[in-house]
Amino acid sequence: MLKLAAVSRSPGGSRAQALWLALGGVAYYACASFGMALFSIQPSNITLLWLPSGIGLAMCAQAGRRAWPCVFAASFFANAPGMGAQESLAHLLSTCVAAGADTLAAALAAAMLRRHLPHGLERLSSLFTFIAAVCLLPTLVSAVILAANLALGGYIAWSASLPFVGMLLFADSLGILLVYPLVAAWRAGPAPRPGAWRASLLVTLLALAMAWLAFTVFAGLIFLIVPTLLYLALRGRDQAVYVALALTISAIVALAARDLGPFHVVDTVQARFMLLSYLFSTTVVVLGMALQRHDLELETRARQDWQFLANHDALTGLSNRLSFMPMLENEIERARRNGRAFAVATLDIDHFKRINDTYGHQVGDKVLVAVAGRLRAALRTVDMVARMGGEEFAICFPDTPAGEALLAMERLRTGVGQLRVAAGGQQVTVTISGGMAVWRPDQPCGVDQLLDRADQCLYRAKREGRDRIVTD
Repeated sequence: MLKLAAVSRSPGGSRAQALWLALGGVAYYACASFGMALFSIQPSNITLLWLPSGIGLAMCAQAGRRAWPCVFAASFFANAPGMGAQESLAHLLSTCVAAGADTLAAALAAAMLRRHLPHGLERLSSLFTFIAAVCLLPTLVSAVILAANLALGGYIAWSASLPFVGMLLFADSLGILLVYPLVAAWRAGPAPRPGAWRASLLVTLLALAMAWLAFTVFAGLIFLIVPTLLYLALRGRDQAVYVALALTISAIVALAARDLGPFHVVDTVQARFMLLSYLFSTTVVVLGMALQRHDLELETRARQDWQFLANHDALTGLSNRLSFMPMLENEIERARRNGRAFAVATLDIDHFKRINDTYGHQVGDKVLVAVAGRLRAALRTVDMVARMGGEEFAICFPDTPAGEALLAMERLRTGVGQLRVAAGGQQVTVTISGGMAVWRPDQPCGVDQLLDRADQCLYRAKREGRDRIVTD
């Protein structure tokens, strides 16, 4: 799940939150300065990719209003050189407006995230809501403010303000799409194993090499970057996918800031729009594929969980009657083909009703779990054990003669008799009674008849005094 959880407001949580905000502010300023150095156009604080928008969202989603001053300060100091804040009060005001617009965008994006996606960016179906409500709407508001601010300050002509709004909309939205999923995924789960990182690094280096060659040698390679990143989205862990995507998109923007390369046309505005459209669509497609893989993993895990619950007893974790009967049927078919005997046993916990009535059902459940654990530990991996219902269990011993199966049942009976289950200040002792039947090739029978023979032996064991194993 791609969600940022709020830090606790306890003293320890407050210190952790303060550290988080300080690191976020430094990262915001560093990414802004880095972006202006590599991605900037005129004026020099305007870039084709604004990664700080994603950092600002992560900070506000984590800390709420406490993050606003940090975002404002980091944006102010990052924008100041490009806006010329040292020259006049007007430039200082323009810088404050730019920082305020960045802070407003981060705060609004965090508010939209909490309102529309309270569980975070967790499924493919939530991606388009994330794009519309968290990316485009907040950045549109800030883009309009920034473009008007630049036009009023004389940095751009009013006629260029509308293209600037579009460019800022793409640049800021890209920053959110690239940074927020990465930060959220990193905080949500364990980092990939070193082996997974190595494979992801190779794919990332291939994508970066394609980007460089597309701008220097063969422009068509730019279109092979998408399937390369899609391969990683299908195979890699979330953190590795988002790191590779952010590095690749940043590299393309850095190359395009110097030379538009594959996106070069006569009209510079149109060329930038083509570039940003390519970057935006690439990012959305790769994110969508990663989220789709995540959806499939969740569905597969849920299906496996349901299958396990359908075939296993919820209390003891043993197989249940529903799954034991087909396994026993298959064992009969296998024994018929191979001409070998095998044994089946049913067993009961002695005086289990008295345990429940005396100590309560919680202690009764403890007894069931303890007996199941002893059965599971004492049997071979090829043996099949199930809780058939209540206090009754069944065991199948494949390819096992009657004598060996009887010895195994006696060991089980002795082991269970050594159990002591705590019940308040007392220790509850447990015994079992069992009945065993043998399927023989010369006397074949079905599942129901075999279990009925074992049950008849179990009833004899109870009549003869319990705590014993009886065979037919």
